[in-house]
Amino acid sequence: MGTPTKAKPTKNTLIQRGDGGGPETFTTIGEVMSFSSPQVSVDEIEVTNFDSTAKEFISSGLAAGGELTIEMNFVGSDAQQQGLRTDCYAGTTRNFKFVMNDHATTKSNVTFAAFVKNIDGPKGSVGEAYKTTVTLKVTGAPTWAYAP
Repeated sequence: MGTPTKAKPTKNTLIQRGDGGGPETFTTIGEVMSFSSPQVSVDEIEVTNFDSTAKEFISSGLAAGGELTIEMNFVGSDAQQQGLRTDCYAGTTRNFKFVMNDHATTKSNVTFAAFVKNIDGPKGSVGEAYKTTVTLKVTGAPTWAYAP
């Protein structure tokens, strides 16, 4: 018999927006339905030379934190949803926290600085709820804290 999985459902995942205070307080953005967490990429530098037998590359050593996309039910009264739109217009960079539901007491999370690159909506069609999609552009290196 195989080892039982340790996978966890995404239910109770939180996307939180920081207030910029000291200490920083994070408040959950309401009614998030789906997400993609920040992906990390590193630029490459081509170093192929006349002695090379194939193309050669090295890492630039500078990681890019990528983007986080969230889709949510549009709730006009949600202060954090309102704040995302305000941040987009203002070009505000602030801290965000992505909290995973992977441990009963000490959940994995990633904290990162980002600005709102794109916010759409509300959008919808017949027989659907209003939706909004937000793209956050990560700036700097995210900080990961893993569950035990």
